[in-house]
Amino acid sequence: MSYLAGTLVPKAADGSDVVNAGTTSSYQGVTRAFNRMVIRFGGVVVEDISYYSDVLAMYYSTLPETRRKVLKALEGFGDTGAWKNGKRKWAHALMSSLFVTDQSLPLALVQSGGITVELFLAPASELFTSANVAYYEIQQPSFRWMGISPDPSYTIALRSAVASAGRSAFIHFQKLHFYPSNGNGSQTLQIQVPIGQVSSIASVDIVFWNETDYADRMKDKYLRFHNANLVDFRIENNGTSQPSQLSFKYKGGADPEVVLLGLLSSSGNIYTMDRDVSLQENFETSSFRIGMNFQSSNENAGTGLSTLGASSPFLTITTTRSAVVPPTTRILTVATVDALIEFRGAEIAISEIF
Repeated sequence: MSYLAGTLVPKAADGSDVVNAGTTSSYQGVTRAFNRMVIRFGGVVVEDISYYSDVLAMYYSTLPETRRKVLKALEGFGDTGAWKNGKRKWAHALMSSLFVTDQSLPLALVQSGGITVELFLAPASELFTSANVAYYEIQQPSFRWMGISPDPSYTIALRSAVASAGRSAFIHFQKLHFYPSNGNGSQTLQIQVPIGQVSSIASVDIVFWNETDYADRMKDKYLRFHNANLVDFRIENNGTSQPSQLSFKYKGGADPEVVLLGLLSSSGNIYTMDRDVSLQENFETSSFRIGMNFQSSNENAGTGLSTLGASSPFLTITTTRSAVVPPTTRILTVATVDALIEFRGAEIAISEIF
């Protein structure tokens, strides 16, 4: 368990605190301010989430109401007036599978440098849609975590086995890969995802937005993912549609199966799906995404879609539209891949083949 906490202070151009009702923030809350997160073990980059705020936007848009209420209190999610009275304290549970799962990170095996979490801040226009905020400050940031102290003899034996006995220790996690692209001016769009040789693709998600429209600061970038006039789509791997040669129909919202299957493939049960997901208002015009989970919550890690041995180790997402997709349409494809961290002597290695 870990989270980041601090105080965010909106500032005017003259350096004074902005305290007035004209300050309007993103529906997403404080996490719109973090556009990249890098996690290092020692000097090794374990995870680099270069579209951090957008990944959170995709995740937050389908959260159940109970979770949204918690985020409203902690992060200002869903409250566009969260900073209208000036500075505000916040807390954010970092979104990485390294922290989300029940496993504990073996700090004793990170022999130098420890674990580093680096966050990159976005421009003020990402978080504040009103022009009276020129910039912002994050004051008194702190990273908090809960640690477990095992018996010293266990820790000594573990370090000895890895350091001198030629053995390795492993941790499973899920690594995110990002593939940005543009519309092609056609009604048929193929998105090539050069994923490479990997043992297990857990899921793939794709979002669309219009760059020209959201160059306007007054438009909340959290609410920009639209359906781009989608009619249908299919996901192919090595010439075979996944899953089971299916093509998913959407027909501009007339067929809800795309949304249903995308959410169901994650939760694994149509009868309890509402416990895990809840669509926010105007989902199809503000938070829409397509995709598929190849590994449900009922399956073991590493059982997703494999590209090992494929002559063409990439995914192809083919979409049909009722209108052309202009080059100003930005597309972001996010592939979640199972990976292993190996602690071997003084070395740390990341592998997506196992």
